[in-house]
Amino acid sequence: MKRNDVITLMLSLFFCISYDAKAQEKWQKEIVNPDDVESYFMLLNKEHIFCDGEIVETYKSREELITKCDLKNGYIEYLASGKCVLFKNRKKGIDIIAIEQLCTQGSNCSPVNGFFTYDKSNRTWRRQDVFPYDKVNEVLEELLGDNDFCLRLKLPQFGTKIIAFVEHDPRISIEVKWNGEQFIL
Repeated sequence: MKRNDVITLMLSLFFCISYDAKAQEKWQKEIVNPDDVESYFMLLNKEHIFCDGEIVETYKSREELITKCDLKNGYIEYLASGKCVLFKNRKKGIDIIAIEQLCTQGSNCSPVNGFFTYDKSNRTWRRQDVFPYDKVNEVLEELLGDNDFCLRLKLPQFGTKIIAFVEHDPRISIEVKWNGEQFIL
């Protein structure tokens, strides 16, 4: 993983990115009790969806971004490469939303991609430390024989296993499994 990518990822994790409820659009404030991947997707802040720039949107325009919606499996595809997946932590009674997308203007989306929970009372998103990024990077570095790579995640539509892989060579990959509370190698 490139040094700048690691620094950006670590800073975003350190500061536990939280998105302010004031950033919500008026139409989003009408969604009061999200309970499925689609309602959570509709509540995502613009920064989660459009990492390449600012855009004005409505409920309908957000809905039109969805190219595939599988409510039963908690899976959404949006835009050209975005994925949004719902994982349930039944012990703590919280929903974890995973986001993975590519950016088109050269930015790496590290603050956007990740695992988040939505605080319904404060109407804010918080980054969750449920994925073993350090361990995954170590294993991929060993497999690749190099530490200069971009980590990508293939989020599942079926099941709870994520495939972590090297962007320029997807054959170099490892499986990371959801155990009900966090992801483990």
